Amino acid sequence: FKIYQNKIVLEPTSFDNSKYYYFYGTDGKLFGIEKSITENEYKLIKSFYLEKKINNINKNAEAIYNYIYEGGSYPFSKKTNFLLYAAKENQKQINALLKDVLTNVYEYSLDNLEVIFFEDEQHINIEELFETISDDFGYPINVHLGLRLNKNVKGSFLAHYIGSIINSNFFGKRYSNLIDIIFSRETAKIYPLIKEIKSNIVDPVLNKNNNLETLDAFFKNDLNVSKTAKVLYLNRNSLINRLDIISKELGFDVQNFKYAASLLIMINLI
Repeated sequence: FKIYQNKIVLEPTSFDNSKYYYFYGTDGKLFGIEKSITENEYKLIKSFYLEKKINNINKNAEAIYNYIYEGGSYPFSKKTNFLLYAAKENQKQINALLKDVLTNVYEYSLDNLEVIFFEDEQHINIEELFETISDDFGYPINVHLGLRLNKNVKGSFLAHYIGSIINSNFFGKRYSNLIDIIFSRETAKIYPLIKEIKSNIVDPVLNKNNNLETLDAFFKNDLNVSKTAKVLYLNRNSLINRLDIISKELGFDVQNFKYAASLLIMINLI
């Protein structure tokens, strides 16, 4: 960085994002470099160092960034779902549409990727929603539906999740979700993410309220609600209510065969 000596500020304590780009060095310390550098120089530096985004206008985006990349606190008041989508253009219009359809939407822009957080109170079909949006704008928009987050999920997990999706082939599909992760052919690349999903999302739900016992019986009885209820000495409606609660905690329907198969794989993962 000797050639940039007069353009770099080391370990800044205040931020002027109109004048500087900010990055974390290999030693983890922050530095800023003037925006007078060329676009190619900026891209080169960005390929080596993690960029710190400064958002003095949108406090929600700043809180989300701090949560994901800087160990900040969970920035939402409730359990929150998230999705990632990649669009060539029209992000503002698409985000506006999502705010009209979904509940309590928070958006975060990451280069050419949009990360959308929302509360899934209406159980909107995300795949169908983006098919409609793609038709409206006249080009395919690829989307990945993530899992349900809560205050106990660390932002570092989400950072790894987003990075894994970006560096995989999932965005080669119009729509992908947990099922695609579990059954991915990119085993070596995606296996660490599956282990993190298990420890951060799945295990905390399984380890309370006899949920693991319930699911174990449900799987052993081939997802048959009546047989499972009999084994657990429950009436059918009580079991359905219990499975619904587990599904809401996990963020996916455990009575759906493909999701159930994905969950069974994670339960047996060592």
